[in-house]
Amino acid sequence: MPSRLLLLHASISVRRMLGGLCLLVALLLAWAGSALAFSSVASQAFVVDLSTNTILYERRADEPMAPSSLTKIMTAYVTYRMASIGEISLDDKVKISKKAADKPGSTMFLVEGERVSYRDLLTGLMIVSGNDAAIAIAEGIAGSEEAFSILMNQAAEQLGMRNTHFVNASGWPDPGHVSTARDIALVSAALIQEFPDEYQMFQTRSFKWGGVEQANRNPLLDDNLGADGLKTGHTELGGYGLAGSAKQGNRRVVMVLNGMDSKVQRAKEGRRVMDWALRTFSTFAVVHDNQIVEHARVWLGTKPYVPLKVSSGLTLTIRKADEHKLSAKVMYDGPVDAPIKAGDVVGELVISGPGLETQRISLKAAYDIPRVNRFVAVTRSLRDSIWGDPLGDPAGIIR
Repeated sequence: MPSRLLLLHASISVRRMLGGLCLLVALLLAWAGSALAFSSVASQAFVVDLSTNTILYERRADEPMAPSSLTKIMTAYVTYRMASIGEISLDDKVKISKKAADKPGSTMFLVEGERVSYRDLLTGLMIVSGNDAAIAIAEGIAGSEEAFSILMNQAAEQLGMRNTHFVNASGWPDPGHVSTARDIALVSAALIQEFPDEYQMFQTRSFKWGGVEQANRNPLLDDNLGADGLKTGHTELGGYGLAGSAKQGNRRVVMVLNGMDSKVQRAKEGRRVMDWALRTFSTFAVVHDNQIVEHARVWLGTKPYVPLKVSSGLTLTIRKADEHKLSAKVMYDGPVDAPIKAGDVVGELVISGPGLETQRISLKAAYDIPRVNRFVAVTRSLRDSIWGDPLGDPAGIIR
C-alpha cells in the first residue's frame, strides 16, 4: 500500500530549537461528499472498520437489547474454538435429541435420532438460522443448553463483551438473555479474524437438509458490496436485526443493526449503512514501518545529519472528504547531540485531523553517529561561533 505522506523540510537553525514540519495530503478523490448528518433508523447500531479498529458510527451501541438469532454468532464462535483446541472435531456427529428436533421457529429440519456432524449443524445454524441446530450443538459439546451457555458467557467475558449475558444457544427470547450492538460486533470480529477459513461458509447462498432447500437470509450478499456474512435475527422483543460484514480491498467493515420494524426495512437499511461506510471512508497508510520521515541536524557528530525513521507504521481510516485536512509535525530538540546510537528515540511524529484522536509515533535514529574528537569539537565550536553554521539546513523534500 503506497504511503500518502509528503513531508516538507522545516528549518532548524538554532541549537535546542524545537523542530517541526507539516504533512500535506494532496490526493483529491473523485468522491468527496459529506456525510456529517448520517443517521440510522435502527434502534441500536455499531459500525467499525476492522482494518484499523476505527468506529465509523454508533447509536445506543451499549444499550441492552434482545440479540435474537445474532446470538448464533457466539454459538458458532464457541464451537470453532472448541474444535481449534481439540475438544471436538467438526466432523464428529451429534445424535439429535427430541428437544432439538421439536424446537419451534427457524429450523434446518433435523429429525430426532439422526446423527449430524458439527460442520453440517454449523451450516444450518448460520445459513438458515436453525434453532434446532443451535440446541444440537450445545447438547453435543456441553450436554445441555444451560451448560453450553456457561461456555458462551466465559467467551464473552474474554472478548470484552461487558454488557452481555446468554442463557441459551439460539437467541430464544428470555428476559435474562441480553447483549448490545457493540458486543455482537466484538464476537463477529473475533470469529472473522480467528477462524478465517471456517468463516468462508457464511457466504454460502443456500443449504439443503431433510429434502428442504433454504436460501441464506443475509440480504447483503447480492448487492456487490463485498459482503460475506454474518447473520440475521428477529424476535418480537428485539425486532429485526442484522450483523453484516463486507470486505473491499484492504478494508473490512463490520456492522450490527437491531430493533428495525420489518424484514424489508432490515434489508434496505443494512444495504444503506454498509454502502455509506464503504463509500464515505478511506483507509490508507500514512507512514510505513521503518520509513524515514526527516533528517535531523547533528551537533558535533561525524555526520551532519541523522535520518529519523518511524518506530512503527500508521494506517488510518478517515472520511474521504477530510483527507486533505490531515496535519503532522516532526517534533524533536535539535541539533541532536552526538554520539547517537541506531534506535535511539530522537523525537516523535504527531498526526492530527478532524475527528481523529492525535496520533504520536516515536522517531528513532536510523544509524550510529559517533561524536567527533575533542580537537575537532573545539575547532568546530569556535568556527561556528565566528562564522555561523556553514551547513545550514538539509535541502530538498524528504518522502
